[in-house]
Amino acid sequence: LLEIFFNSLSVVFPKGEAFFIDCLRPWQQRAGKKLGGEIREFIRQEALHGREHIALNRGIAAGGYDVSALEAVVDEVIDSARAKHAIARLTYTMCFEHLTAILSSSILKNEKVMEQAAPEMQRIWFWHAVEEIEHKGVCFDTWMLATEEWSSLRRYWTRCVSLALISASFVKNRIRGQMNLLRQDGWNARKSL
Repeated sequence: LLEIFFNSLSVVFPKGEAFFIDCLRPWQQRAGKKLGGEIREFIRQEALHGREHIALNRGIAAGGYDVSALEAVVDEVIDSARAKHAIARLTYTMCFEHLTAILSSSILKNEKVMEQAAPEMQRIWFWHAVEEIEHKGVCFDTWMLATEEWSSLRRYWTRCVSLALISASFVKNRIRGQMNLLRQDGWNARKSL
């Protein structure tokens, strides 16, 4: 079941990482030397993550899974976000990166989570987790720059509400993705009860 979770998560990453890059890139010039350099490194890492997950997703598809329905959900979420203004897109990115950092921290603190996984899978997920934690603050720092004229209260409530909504969407879509892959394996909820 854990493998199915990680496979459904991997499907999200290539398009998600590209979206995050697109959201941060416009702020790089305005960010100054330190944050601008961190944004540049964030973009480099996210591009590598996307490339590695494209390869992993090819393996998932080669294993007999049709991930087109999962990819359609990703497209729908990203298309909806792209229609928003730049700070809203940056808010989505900050929240998703925060969730990814939480998940990454959990993976690294509980290595037993991955002990049943193949060594290649362990390597990619541990590597990705380390890098997510390395750059977890870049999106937040960029968002703080982008919202520097907002009041503290507006910033606080925007972060709270956005993270709650995005967390709910993330959980819902990961469950949907897992259920889709499990059905392809012949799993039936009624038979399991």
